[in-house]
Amino acid sequence: MAAKPLEWKQFLLGTGGAFGKLAMDHANPNFEQPHSRISTKMLVLALFVVGGIGAGIWVKDRDQMDAMSAERAQMAATMNQSKSQIQELTNRIDLLTAAQMRAQTPVKPAARPSAKAARRKPLVANDPRVDKLQGQLADTQQELARTKDDIARTRDDLNGSIAKTRDDLNGSISQTRDQLAKSHDELAGQINSTRSDLNGSIAKTHDEVVALRKRGETNVYEFHLDKSKQFHVVGPVTVSLRSTNPKHKTYDVAMIIEDNEISKKHVNLYEPVWIRMTDRPQAVELVVNRIDKDRITGYLSEPKYKRSELASTSEKAPERPQQLENR
Repeated sequence: MAAKPLEWKQFLLGTGGAFGKLAMDHANPNFEQPHSRISTKMLVLALFVVGGIGAGIWVKDRDQMDAMSAERAQMAATMNQSKSQIQELTNRIDLLTAAQMRAQTPVKPAARPSAKAARRKPLVANDPRVDKLQGQLADTQQELARTKDDIARTRDDLNGSIAKTRDDLNGSISQTRDQLAKSHDELAGQINSTRSDLNGSIAKTHDEVVALRKRGETNVYEFHLDKSKQFHVVGPVTVSLRSTNPKHKTYDVAMIIEDNEISKKHVNLYEPVWIRMTDRPQAVELVVNRIDKDRITGYLSEPKYKRSELASTSEKAPERPQQLENR
């Protein structure tokens, strides 16, 4: 900012030199006067304009320098005020810290105070802010003690509830385990009984098939089937052997039952295949008791009487007593 006034001075000096040179030229007898006064007027007007511009620039620079000086003074005042506030806050914090440390320090059984200590005045003892802090500290300690008691009580209640729930669960689990064991034993007994009944009713050889036929309870049809896509009539159904597995004792078979084709795959040896038919009061049973390569041997048993035959027999039964009475 100080460079602009210097430039202005140099400009004025240069302008003065030009005016001096112009005056010397006019004093010189050899100087020729211009033929027109217009050029002189224009020169004077230009000099006035340049002088006005220079004065304006000088005034503007002076205003800027005054504004910057005012800003510096205001910033210095603000910094001094901030320093004083920081110093005051630091003194207050030191005072409160010393009071808190003095309040937390356990009181020692001091000896008899001396005369100097008795005459010494307490620095912070009568400060109301220290009393307020001590009161807040005491309230906080009491609140912490109450909270600790509530937490201990809640922990005890939770431990009691967890122990009771654990005992109830253990009792329920034990009872459920006993019931499952009992149900398992009953189911195992039923399965063994059913297996025994099935084993007793399944004929595993030709002689057993003959014995089953002699009982007269069912109609028994013995068969020998070779692997083929053709169907063979076996009692009330038609059967076609599709494949055998002598190593694993399984076979695949297709059957036509009441105009419906049904396939059974991976059937085991001695496994009964139950066939429900509309005109049979009980299921028809198909059993294979021998599996060879591309050949099976077994039998099919059906109820001795059909539903229609049983119905006609029950309808004719009441007529016999009436005929006896007429006689």
